[in-house]
Amino acid sequence: MTSLQSEFTRFNDVIRLGWDDEQAILRERRDAVIDQIRRRIDAPGFDVFNQGSYALRTGVKPVDGDYDIDVGLCFRTTRETWDPVELKRRVCAALSGYNVEIRRPCVTVQYQRRGEPLYHVDLNVYVPAPGSDTMLYLAVGKHGDAASLKEWRYTDPLALGVAIEQKFTPDDREQFRRVVRYLKRWKDLSFPHEGTAAPTGIALTASALQWFAATMQRDAVANRTHYRDLAALADLVARMTAHARPRLAVHLPVPPHDDLFRRMNDEQMQVFRDKLGRLADALRAALADADDASTSDTLRRLLGDDFPAAKHTSPRAIVSSGAAG
Repeated sequence: MTSLQSEFTRFNDVIRLGWDDEQAILRERRDAVIDQIRRRIDAPGFDVFNQGSYALRTGVKPVDGDYDIDVGLCFRTTRETWDPVELKRRVCAALSGYNVEIRRPCVTVQYQRRGEPLYHVDLNVYVPAPGSDTMLYLAVGKHGDAASLKEWRYTDPLALGVAIEQKFTPDDREQFRRVVRYLKRWKDLSFPHEGTAAPTGIALTASALQWFAATMQRDAVANRTHYRDLAALADLVARMTAHARPRLAVHLPVPPHDDLFRRMNDEQMQVFRDKLGRLADALRAALADADDASTSDTLRRLLGDDFPAAKHTSPRAIVSSGAAG
């Protein structure tokens, strides 16, 4: 059995969004957008908060180069006063000069370079829910939607982060974030970027919240904890696979308790289940492999070439490799 923990640590360093580099650029883009909205919007004032992978610190560098940040705008008004799409339209109008689009869950500001996506800022529009310090109403819908698709959706956008903070110790939380990043990179390499065929990042994060168990070895003498990310990832994927019959269902921990895989139709869910099952089998084989080089080869096929290649550790594997040549 091998762990390749140093390779996993290096891999995590390569794929994670750095707080002082990529995320600093995203913060700059976010601040410029918010400043313009404050100056130009014909609507009540609002408060700002970060959400999504940026707030959870589970972000990964995108394989397509299109970095993103999720921002919440909580307007100091009521859902009775505003139609949800109209309030989003006011946000859009305030951003004249930007490449901006109203989508069903948010307003997206896209930055491009020579026609290629570079960064985007997703602005989620909320109003407070009376009687609660955490619950909000999210403006859902876009122009042309049927009335049934336009709504103020009752939700707590920060609940997932609170649940993660409460469930894990600080060190376990860092392993949790690393494992979520590995899953996200696998997703980005295994599914199309557009459409509903791929699991969302929040669905994978909530799955990890539900089934992740820190996998570690303790040094009784030094009282130190040595984490094994390969074992933790393999265990999580095995648990997800076991629960994906006939569908994987993972719900938000607060209202509206949405199933985060609900947008996948049955055919897409079957494809996801098949790929998840193959990932589980490959990780189980990698965990049992005694040779670092063949283990890293397996992981590079699953997680991409950013995962470091390792040298042979098994004499039998070296002899076998030489004979094959």
